[in-house]
Amino acid sequence: LLTIFKDRLLWFYGISILCYSVAFSLITQGMPFYIQYTLGSPTFMNSVYLGTIFVVTILSIIFTSKYLVTVKVEKIWLYSYYFIFFGLLLSIFFLDSMALFISSLVLGIGIGLMMASSDIIGTKVIDIDYKTYHVVRTGLYMSVYNIMFRLNGLIVGIAFFLTEACFGFVSGEDIGNAPGAAASFLFLYFPFVIIVIGTLFSILFNKRIC
Repeated sequence: LLTIFKDRLLWFYGISILCYSVAFSLITQGMPFYIQYTLGSPTFMNSVYLGTIFVVTILSIIFTSKYLVTVKVEKIWLYSYYFIFFGLLLSIFFLDSMALFISSLVLGIGIGLMMASSDIIGTKVIDIDYKTYHVVRTGLYMSVYNIMFRLNGLIVGIAFFLTEACFGFVSGEDIGNAPGAAASFLFLYFPFVIIVIGTLFSILFNKRIC
């Protein structure tokens, strides 16, 4: 266990994946509030934007899978963070429906890249450990991955707690005095900070493994 916890690649990968999962959860949960209270668009547009993300994600996975053999998977994994980063940044700078649609396209590409590469990266961390110590520790690594991934709920809970504490926004039935600002915080600003952290750890991972 001590050897595993001293593995920097484990921490770089685990924290990066945790950040992605938190950002993804908040994007999907916060989008309906953002559309309704920040953009003032009809609620059915949530299905349009989420549908756009998921369709582009599927296309991105299909396209990426064809090139995993020819492109370093570590680079694909890093690029996924870049796409999610710029997708959120676009909506932060341009608070309108068109920006959100373009952002949905960019986010879909990034999520697809992530889904096509992240499990392979996790396996590589285990393979590198085996080559170094010649001990099979797959189960231990997977347990640590699962523990770190389950921290998702804690951080998402903190995001909702801060939204309530700062803006008085509890739910769609109790929206507080600044629902637009609350929705932007939940859907854009908090996930953006989290994905910046994930991107930095992904860069550290790439530097160490390459």
